Order: sequence, then C-alpha cells, then structure tokens
Amino acid sequence: QWQKEAPKRQPAHVSFYAWFLQPSSASQLVQLAQAFVNSVALTTGLDRNANLTPSSSTLLHITAKYCGKCGAQSYTERSEVAASIGRSFDIRLTGLLLRPGSSLVARAELSPSQLALWDNEPTKSEMPSGKSLPRGSRAHVTLATAPGVRPSQAGFDLLDALAILQSSSSASPSSVPGGGHISWLSGGRVYLTLAKPLTVAAVFDAHS
Repeated sequence: QWQKEAPKRQPAHVSFYAWFLQPSSASQLVQLAQAFVNSVALTTGLDRNANLTPSSSTLLHITAKYCGKCGAQSYTERSEVAASIGRSFDIRLTGLLLRPGSSLVARAELSPSQLALWDNEPTKSEMPSGKSLPRGSRAHVTLATAPGVRPSQAGFDLLDALAILQSSSSASPSSVPGGGHISWLSGGRVYLTLAKPLTVAAVFDAHS
C-alpha cells in the first residue's frame, strides 16, 4: 500500500497545504462519483461524458491552506502544522455535488483536529448572499471541472449548494437505491447526501 513519507523539511516555497488522498481511497471515490454522474445522466439526459469525468490520475486533495505567491509564514510556523506534515488522516466525505458546465465535487466533513489545520475559509464577500455556514463548509475534493473553469470554483459551487440546502423549501430531495438522497437544486445542480459517509485516507503535506 502506498504511503507518502514525511519530508525532512518543507519546500522553500509552498503553494498550498492539503490532505492528499492515497491511491486506494482516490480510486474508491472516483468510482462512487462516476456512478453518481451515470445515475444523474440516466435520469436527466445529461451527457455523462460532458467534461466532468472524475479521474484518480489527478492528485486528489482537500486544500487546507492556499498560500499564493506571498506564502504563509505564520501558518507554516504553527506547531500543529509542523507536527502534522506527513501524517495520515481519516477524512469523512458526506456528499457529492454535480453542477453541469462547472464542477463535480465531494464534500468533506472535517473533525476538530482537522479543523485545527484548516485555514481556507471564504471571506464575507465570497459567501452566498445573506447566508452563514459552519466553519469548514468549503472543505472538498475537486473531482472534475469543465473547460475554462478554475478548480477553485468547485469550492464556491459547494458553498452555493449548501446555502440552498439550508432552506428545505428550496431543494427537492428524493431517495436513491442503497440509501441516501438526492436533492435537485436550481440551475441543474444535483447534490447527493451519502447514506453512510465515505472515509478516505489522506496524507497532510505541503505542495510547491
């Protein structure tokens, strides 16, 4: 089984910190996501190959901190961050979102110890208008994006969907075989709440 080794030191320049899914977990998630896309395609006539096909060949991850060009020295120097580099975590995935023409996303539910490493909250202006969501709501795995769509858009697609789901009158849920339920949202968006969270193994590390 693949296991990422903890680096002796962090790269000179870090683009972001994240939990990187191990191959077995990535493959399991991709299979689940593809089944979801296929199910939606059968129901709605959506082209299942419409540039939103998940692949485990990409480095699937959950971003904990985006550093950008300026870096993030204060985050890098935090004791809990330094102590977590190279460590394996079990992370719960609780839902899948498909937004045709934009993104395919898996929602992550972070534990208290994982939230201690989380520093990727949206700003007030980035939140859906008039909505307040729990800390860590943007935590996600980007599985696919449509051509011309930035990967970061996936997190905003998730926030928008969660804001709609807060209002039960705005969503139209229906049960699916095997448990869980699908909510049909505005704009063709489809959100699957898993009957049982999918626990994935992921290694926390810096990416240059």
